[in-house]
Amino acid sequence: MRAILIVFVKEFRENLRERRTLYTALILGPLLGPALFAGLLALQLQRGAGAADRALPVAVAHGERAPNLAAYLAEAGAAVTPADLAGEDARHAVQAHRYERLLVVPPEFAASLASGAPAPLELYADASDAAAAADSARLRALLEQYSTRLARLRVVARGIDPLVLNTLAVQDIDVSTPVTRSVLLLGMLSYLMLLTMLMGGVYLAIDTTAGERERGSLEPLLTVPVRRELLIFGKILATCAYMVLSLALTVTSFAIVLLRGA
Repeated sequence: MRAILIVFVKEFRENLRERRTLYTALILGPLLGPALFAGLLALQLQRGAGAADRALPVAVAHGERAPNLAAYLAEAGAAVTPADLAGEDARHAVQAHRYERLLVVPPEFAASLASGAPAPLELYADASDAAAAADSARLRALLEQYSTRLARLRVVARGIDPLVLNTLAVQDIDVSTPVTRSVLLLGMLSYLMLLTMLMGGVYLAIDTTAGERERGSLEPLLTVPVRRELLIFGKILATCAYMVLSLALTVTSFAIVLLRGA
C-alpha cells in the first residue's frame, strides 16, 4: 500500500508540473465547457426572443393574383417583397440565397378559390438552412391561419355557423414547474460534465505511459524495486484523482453559470 501511495504522489506532482496536463484536465475542460454552454444558451435565448419581434421577410411572386393574401401577410407582420419568378427560376433564386423563402401564386389560384376548390400555392425554401427554418415555420402558420379564415367565410356564406368546423377545443395546460423543467437542462449537463471529465482523463491516461517515455523516466521507473502492478495501481489512482478534481471544477463552473443565469 505504501508503494502505491508513493507512486500516486509522484504521478500527482509530475502532472501538476506538466502544463499540457494542467491545461487539459483542470483548465480547458472545466472552464471552456461551461463558458461554451453559457454562450450557446444565451445565443439561443436571444434568437428565440428576437425572432417573434422582427419582421418576417417573404418574397411573393405574382402577388397581384392574390392581393388579399399579400395584404394579410403584411398585416400579420411580414415584410412582403414582390418578385417575378416561377418554376426553375424560383428554385434557383432560393438556392442562390437571393430570397430566404419565396411564395409563388400560380395562375389558377383565383379560379380555384372562386370555385371552392383548394387554391394552390408554391412555397420555396431551403430546408438545409437551419437559421431560416423558424421563419419558414412562421410563414406556414400564417398561411394556415389565412386558410382557416377563408374556410370560415365559405361556411358563413352558405348560412352555416362556422363553429361547426371546430370539432375539438383542446386547451394546453402546462403543469410543469421550474424544478421539473430544469431536469431537461440537468440531463444535458450530465453528458457535458462526463465528456469534460473524460477529455482530461484520456490525456492523463496517455501521459502515464507516453509521457514517461518522452521525459526519459520510464526506464528508471521500471528499475525501481516495486512490483509492476503496484506501479500501475499508483498511476491509475493518480489519474482517477485528477478526473475527480476535474469533475469537481466542472460542476462548480456549471453551478456558477446556472446561478448567474437564474
